[in-house]
Order: sequence, then structure tokens, then C-alpha cells
Amino acid sequence: MVKKKSKKIKKFAVTLFAASVIILFVLIYFVPNFGDTFQRTRIATYDTIQIIDNIEGYVIRDESVVFSNIGGEIHYNVSDGENVKKGSEILRVNIQPIDPKTESKLEVINQRIESINSGGSIFENDIEKIEAQIKVYINDIRIAKDDGNLSEVRKISDKIDRLTDKKDIILKNTGLNSSSIENLEAERGQLQNIIDQSVVSFKTNNSGVISYYIDGYESEFTPLSMYLLKKDALAKMDVEAQDIYREKTFANEPLFKIINSSEWYVVTWVNNNRINNYKKGNTVYLNLPYKQTEGIIYDIIKDNENENLVIIQLDHYYPEFWKLRKIDTEIIVANYEGLSIDNDSIVEKDGQAGVYIIDIDGQHTFRPIKIVGSDDKKTIVESGYYYIQKENGSEKIKTIDLYDEILRNANKKIKS
Repeated sequence: MVKKKSKKIKKFAVTLFAASVIILFVLIYFVPNFGDTFQRTRIATYDTIQIIDNIEGYVIRDESVVFSNIGGEIHYNVSDGENVKKGSEILRVNIQPIDPKTESKLEVINQRIESINSGGSIFENDIEKIEAQIKVYINDIRIAKDDGNLSEVRKISDKIDRLTDKKDIILKNTGLNSSSIENLEAERGQLQNIIDQSVVSFKTNNSGVISYYIDGYESEFTPLSMYLLKKDALAKMDVEAQDIYREKTFANEPLFKIINSSEWYVVTWVNNNRINNYKKGNTVYLNLPYKQTEGIIYDIIKDNENENLVIIQLDHYYPEFWKLRKIDTEIIVANYEGLSIDNDSIVEKDGQAGVYIIDIDGQHTFRPIKIVGSDDKKTIVESGYYYIQKENGSEKIKTIDLYDEILRNANKKIKS
């Protein structure tokens, strides 16, 4: 009976021990920082700390929207996202349809005037080229008919008609000499006047990126007004851009916008408990969808009791930045490199931040530290020596070295 009881006790003890080992294993390897609870010291080693925040921001651009003063058909010359020079024609609005024969005749007369002024003929090979192109188009029509593509057949037929008109005009004007130039110039003026009365050209007043994506807030999200933006008001706005690329327009409708691509901004709000990581003039990195983009902290303004308005300036090209308005992204605020220690090792002695190192003989020695930066767990500090400024000059201060043994949870283990 005693033996059975003894066996049960041994079995229970073995089971309890095994269970304890399993529980301890789970706590150490699967519960964050549990193992650190039993770690009395840690060796100082070189490390890097990245300070990363998740932000909600708004893109600010120097941009202006161009509106149509008439209604009509739109004919585009520039694609969305294309960089243009000052004075570039972005599009034309046709008030009324222009006869293709008028455009063809004007083109031929311009060429003929150029030929007379230069003393030569630029039409010598034109007839042959036109006839060759017409043959190509005739073959294209056969293919389109076989495919049942009637829309394509009509388009190609129009091209053939236009080339035929051009050929007739060239044949009629062949043989003209310099005495005919006045008549040609008069006719050119009449044709140009017909086209000018039918078409309004829209050009840019400055260089930049052209976009056909409009959200309606271009006049509010500007570099001049970005300091006045309020987080609560922005949260109620629908700032998704709409594609306004279309075939026709009415008067007073937006046609396109031109954007200064040399610099743009992102505004966001940062809580007081994180703002110490943000320094005016520092480089930051935004992990945007297409790629990481570099910027600098342009300004920091106290916005309310708990938050700060942070403005980030960017001058790097980012794909389709002209479409962005509201962004949710990671921001890398800082990268700190140096000796790494645990935050719970840091104590304050006589107003000086420092740590306790363990000497060879096991004694605790206080060493002052100079903090470079920190996150929620670790702090990067200077190593070897650092300097402090005093009235009579600078003082050299001995601090911790690489591989020093640093006491953990120092406030609990060291009695002041």
C-alpha cells in the first residue's frame, strides 16, 4: 500500500515537473518580453533603431484648374501625367465641326507657300506617297470588312477621302509660281480664320504636370492654406479624384489642371507623446504604395492640446502623385545607430541619466549616458566618451563601452 502511494507521488511529481517545463517554455518563447523578466544583465552591442509611425495625411500641391469658357468637342494633345513647357497647347475645343477638307487645303497651301519661298518644290514625291498610302488603307478596309468591323471601315474611309482631297488640291496647285503667292496667302488667311472661329485653344501659363483628375478641393489644399487645415473638417470631406477626360464640354466646366512638379507636401497630425521624434529639417521616408519616397520635415505647428500639425516637403518624383489626396502610410521618422541598451536599464542619479555596469569583481558602477534616440524598448547611446559644454569650455565625460555588462531593471535593484 505504501509502495503504491509512493509511486503515485513520484508520478505526480514527474507530471508536475514536465508541465512546469512546458509552461515555462511557452512563456519564454511565445509571450513577448517574458524572458527578459529573468535577465539580470545585458551586454551593450551596436544596433540600429528605426522610429516608424502610421499616419493619415493629405497631399498638398501647387496646382491650378483651367475651366472652359465655351461648349464643344474636346480634342486632346497631352496625356494625363505628361510634363509640359510653358505655353504648350493642352487641348482644343471645337465650337462647331470643322470640315476636314478645310484643314487639308490649309495644310497644302502652307506647304506650297513654303515651296515658293524656298525656290523649290516639296510636292515632287507627295502624289506617289499619297497613292501608296491609299493602297494601304484600301487593304486595311478589306481586312476590317472580313472581321465585320464596320466602325473601323468608316474610319479608314474617312482617311482615304482626306488623302484624295489632298491629292486633288496638290494637282490643282502644281505649276503655280511666285506671282501666285499673294493669292495663296490671302486664301490661307481665309481658311485660318474659318478654323479660328470654330476652335478655341487652351494653353498653359507655366510649366508642370498635366492631369485630368479633379477632386474639387484644388483651391483649398494649397501651400498657402495648408497651415489652416483642420483634421476634423478634413475627415468629413470626400477627396477622391474624378477622371474628367471626356469627348465634350459645357461652358464653365473644368478641362484640366497644371501642377508644379518640383515640390509637393504632405500634412499630418502627430500626438504629443510621439512629437519628440519629429525635428524640423530632418529627413523622413514615406512608405507609399509604389515606392518609398524621401522628404524633409518642413514645419511643426502646435495645433491643439494633444496634437501637432506636421508638414513634410517632398521634391522627389512619385508616380501619379497628382492623383493622391488622402494617404494612409508608414513614415520612418528616424534611424539611430550606436550602442544599444534596454530602456529599463536607464536610471537618474543626481539629475544625470545613466546606467549601472557590472565590474569584473561584480560591483555596480554608475556610468552617465548621452541618449541618441530611443523607441519603446531600446535606447541608442554614445559610446566611449562624450562632451558637455560648460562655462569654461567643454568637459569630457566617460560613458559605457562596447560589450559592457549593463544591469537590467536598475531602479528596482539599486537603492539610491
